[in-house]
Amino acid sequence: MVDHADGNVTPPSQTPCFKGIRILLAEDNFVNQEVVRGYLEGTSATLDVAKNGKLALEMFSNTDYDLILMDVNMPIMDGLEATTRLRQSEKGRTVPIVALTASATPEDAERCFDVGMDALMIKPIQRMQLLEKLSKQLKR
Repeated sequence: MVDHADGNVTPPSQTPCFKGIRILLAEDNFVNQEVVRGYLEGTSATLDVAKNGKLALEMFSNTDYDLILMDVNMPIMDGLEATTRLRQSEKGRTVPIVALTASATPEDAERCFDVGMDALMIKPIQRMQLLEKLSKQLKR
């Protein structure tokens, strides 16, 4: 398997199996959507994509997800507002939410954790970093 970010080959033995895991990606950027989709190839995870936080809330209310990858900055409803609303629902209190952001300031990270996000990933995302973060969050 190729790591699309740097061209390094990732041995299949290092690719975790997420069979039966359903992930919601809330991300407005098509390129970032495709990067995450490519990184999850071979993991057997099911990936659904929402282009904004409002759509993510709608999809979450109709489907059971094991984990959410939430872009912080999106149109219509950003990831901070979407996470706040998710955490107010019974169903949304326990699902792991991983923030995706291009901003690495301590203040931005604090805002993510304050609204209930469980982990943070700084863009550009690296394949092994993503897979390790998902594995850790799914074991909680």
